[in-house]
Amino acid sequence: AKYYTLEAIQRILNIHHSSLQRITLGILPGSPKHRVGCPDFSHFRHLERLQTSAYNVIRSETPVDAARKLAAPKLRGATLSFWTVDQDGGLDRGHFGMEEGVWMRRFAEVRRREDLGRRLEKVVVEMGLRGDSPACLYEPLGPEYFVRSPVEDRAERIAWPWRYLEEAREGAMEFGLEIEFAVDWTREEWDRIVRGEKWGMVDELEDL
Repeated sequence: AKYYTLEAIQRILNIHHSSLQRITLGILPGSPKHRVGCPDFSHFRHLERLQTSAYNVIRSETPVDAARKLAAPKLRGATLSFWTVDQDGGLDRGHFGMEEGVWMRRFAEVRRREDLGRRLEKVVVEMGLRGDSPACLYEPLGPEYFVRSPVEDRAERIAWPWRYLEEAREGAMEFGLEIEFAVDWTREEWDRIVRGEKWGMVDELEDL
């Protein structure tokens, strides 16, 4: 993996920049302290579909640089994956929180205001919950997990996992960017799940 750096991947892709129509790219090697970044797709004349790891875009690029790199002439939509199996370890990388929501809204704003990637009309955010093992879930369910969690983390864990994504979608719409994501549970379903399992939680959780 150490040989597949951002620069190496860019060189490989550039060979086909005039012909590639679809690109699927997983996470590039790195760590939270070493933000790898995303290849520059702006000169891929026929690129129509792009799927890549959200870690290489949202977690590594500024909104301005990301908008510039995704400004391929025919690219109308991009998929950013937060699946835990696509991340380089660490559950926090599957977390779309407040910081990511602010980033996404800023991305939509600079895309319009600075005319970078204006052709990009939709971003699909993929986040995996169903099908993962309980140890890998972004927001694990189950009273036993809640009891084992530190008290200060329980309010966050109980909250509906996609609330920041929903806020980001509403903010991006102001600037003409559609954010699409699928949820495993609606807010109402999630609340029913939490209430149904509340019997197993400790007293501090009731206070939260």
